[in-house]
Amino acid sequence: MRNFRLRTQPYRFLILPISAAIIVGLCIWKVNQPPQQQNVSSETTPVYRPAPAFTVYDAHKPQRLVRLASYLGRHRILMVFFDGSQPFDRDPHIQKLTAHVDALNSHGIQIFALSAALPQTNRKRMEAINPDDPHWPFPILSDPTFATQREYGRVSESATASKNNDPRNLRERPGVFLIDRAGRIPYRNTQPVPLSDPLQTIDALATGSDTGMVSSSVDQ
Repeated sequence: MRNFRLRTQPYRFLILPISAAIIVGLCIWKVNQPPQQQNVSSETTPVYRPAPAFTVYDAHKPQRLVRLASYLGRHRILMVFFDGSQPFDRDPHIQKLTAHVDALNSHGIQIFALSAALPQTNRKRMEAINPDDPHWPFPILSDPTFATQREYGRVSESATASKNNDPRNLRERPGVFLIDRAGRIPYRNTQPVPLSDPLQTIDALATGSDTGMVSSSVDQ
């Protein structure tokens, strides 16, 4: 037994140098590794900024221009962008808003629906629905130049269409925005952010609740 202890005794003095060498080696290895890229999302927390202004025609009164600025400070605004290639009354958001329009108005919420369809196109649809009294409970707005849709990020366009400012190849992107009384909406970077669940939000607002007023984390 004594001989065994004598034989192992010298190796005890090697433990600390070996451990130190291992630690130094690991440190050198870590320093020489390429820096790891942090997984930072390109998305940032939405911030509130002024909503893009607009001045467009009302289909019910073709000579009447509707200006966003005229409603700021007095109302919250539900702004609905719909596909103007289809009759406006087929849009599910417009259907929901029409069902709740009185309740929403009673809570100080103004509704607008906008597309690139011409005023006369929307007017004819109103006449087809109710020939005796062709109107709608809230303004159906027309912007055939797509200027407002572009400001709100509600249009898809090819590079050619963008370069030549040619609206023929543009495609409208439905979406709903809630503009507060100060005229602000959430932005992510430079992009306005629509509501993530418009139908749920409309139901909530119709009851006087702000539940569901959540903008989408990723633009739809």
